[in-house]
This record gives sequence, C-alpha cells and structure tokens, in this order.
Amino acid sequence: MHAYSEHATTKGKVSYQRDDFVLYRDPERFWRGEANHTLVCRVSRTNTYVSGGVRYTLLPMQGGLINDA
Repeated sequence: MHAYSEHATTKGKVSYQRDDFVLYRDPERFWRGEANHTLVCRVSRTNTYVSGGVRYTLLPMQGGLINDA
C-alpha cells in the first residue's frame, strides 16, 4: 500500500495505484442528505484514456463494486 504523500501530483491532480485505499463519496447520496455516503475503498484497477483522463474501479470495504470513479 502506498501512503498518500508518495503519490505523484501534477497541477493538483492525484493518481492512485492498485491496492491503494481511498475515500469515495457517492455524490447522489451526499446531496440528498442520506447516510453512509462516504465509503472506504481499495483501488482494484486503473483505466487511462487517450484523452489523458483516468478512471478507477473501486472495491468498498463493505462489499460491492464502484466502476469508473
């Protein structure tokens, strides 16, 4: 596992690697004021696109899967 401070940053962007732990906030649940909108997740996969964007597949500790975070 990599510590947060080890990540390369460019112009405020942070990149994560497989097996890093991150906090994910579900925006719909957050803005509706619902409980449990923030989850601790492990990065399962990174997807880099031609446009330079990066998307992550996350595995919440509570179970399930979050694609394209």
